[in-house]
Amino acid sequence: MTRRSTHRAVTVSVAAVAAAGLLTGCAPAAQSVLGLQANTAVLSSRPAITTEQATRVSQRALGQAQRADALRTQDAAQTAFTGLALQTAPPRYVVEKVLDPSKNTSGGALQPTIEPTRIVVTAGRTFPRTVIAVWTPDGASTQQIAVLDSPDVRSPFRVSSRVDLLPGVGLPATAPNTRGASMLPADVAGLAATPTAAVKDFAALLQTGRPQKTKFAANKVVTDVRAKAAAQAKSVKAVAVFTQTHAPQKNGMRVFRTADGGAVVVAAIDRLDRFTVRKGAGVINPPPAYRALGGGMKKITKVATVRTVQMVVFAVPPQGKGPVQLLGFTEDPVAVTGS
Repeated sequence: MTRRSTHRAVTVSVAAVAAAGLLTGCAPAAQSVLGLQANTAVLSSRPAITTEQATRVSQRALGQAQRADALRTQDAAQTAFTGLALQTAPPRYVVEKVLDPSKNTSGGALQPTIEPTRIVVTAGRTFPRTVIAVWTPDGASTQQIAVLDSPDVRSPFRVSSRVDLLPGVGLPATAPNTRGASMLPADVAGLAATPTAAVKDFAALLQTGRPQKTKFAANKVVTDVRAKAAAQAKSVKAVAVFTQTHAPQKNGMRVFRTADGGAVVVAAIDRLDRFTVRKGAGVINPPPAYRALGGGMKKITKVATVRTVQMVVFAVPPQGKGPVQLLGFTEDPVAVTGS
């Protein structure tokens, strides 16, 4: 090698080292914002991010969610939400624009920093990764639990589920965030009911009002849902037959361990309301929300189906330690079809 080529090699090497140093210097800031941490060769059950990182992640993700709710646009929803939350946000905006057209939709960009009242960091370093945040959205009177997911190392956390907590209700204690709450499968044993069974039986309870294999603590939600169904049936009785069914959604369930050996379950139930008009009996004039979701549907002359997503949060105790408690419930109509 000549002296000139040797000098060029040294120069290139120094430049490469300098570039690597610049990249390394930038990495902590990006990781801090996104809540990401480089994979290592040794897997561990400890959390992938710290409580401080999880707080920043939550502030960013919830800020995006609040901004989307202020702007009420599809693009904003795509940026802020994923999974079940993305199923419900755009239809909610359609309804809100009809029911509250005067609302200022230019806000959201200058919202103050969001301060979650509680952060639950989950254990494990593999993807997807999950953080749970409890917060009070701007203008809301009740707290909300938000599930934040990141599917891979390149993707920031986004809100995948959000459910209003019932008044006066909070999440049970979980393991310290330095250790992290274990994520559990939907069929985990040793609980008062498997998460899958609890959601299925609650859907049946909403539909029939009769006790199921899973024992639930008394709550006003079941009474209210069934009362509203009865009122709907009565309101169309002269011209149509009304039926309502509830079925668990197969995707989107999140289960994490509580400190007492139980679990918190976040899941979704599909509620289908069907209106079948009797021939020659007349027509149904749908309310504004249904007209908006039905693409301007003005009359129901034959049949119509309204799909509503019911988000639920349960505290499932260890087996033999009491009934399953409903912690949170939110329902949003997402689609109306018919003629």
